[in-house]
Amino acid sequence: MQQQKQISVPDNLDFADLGLWHDQDTGHVQFNWSAIHELADHNQLDRAIFANPDNVGALIATWYQAHLTNGGDKDMAAERMFNAVAAEYNQPVQIWDNVPVEPPTPEQIKDLRKQVGTQAKCAKLAGVNISNWQRWEKGEQRPHPTTWGMFLLSCGQHPRYALKNI
Repeated sequence: MQQQKQISVPDNLDFADLGLWHDQDTGHVQFNWSAIHELADHNQLDRAIFANPDNVGALIATWYQAHLTNGGDKDMAAERMFNAVAAEYNQPVQIWDNVPVEPPTPEQIKDLRKQVGTQAKCAKLAGVNISNWQRWEKGEQRPHPTTWGMFLLSCGQHPRYALKNI
């Protein structure tokens, strides 16, 4: 039986302290273990439970979700990592927005790219590398809903919201 425990983050620790890094080409992930250890110690958890990569992944995902829910800034390494996981399992890891956007078809992605410009420009706006964008257009991978929603917003195509100059 799997046990779940509510984990609290100490006031002196922020998601950015994790120093999360994700290599888009190799899929390798690096982070600051001392942040994980600090969380474990703060919550009186045995550090050994985080020897299991699934437990570390679940902790990072939950921490990131709480970070966003509490008004924290998006972390591009976390977004890339969750995009990669979503692509591997062909489904979103989790939708964190209250603004769901329908998953695009490859044809919709290509049409939007033609309106916006080049694949390189679209990839930059989406915060992904060009090879990810190309996989989206080929239907080999789906964009994470959060990434796609932010891309639509940045190029003025979001169905519910628009950026305003103030």
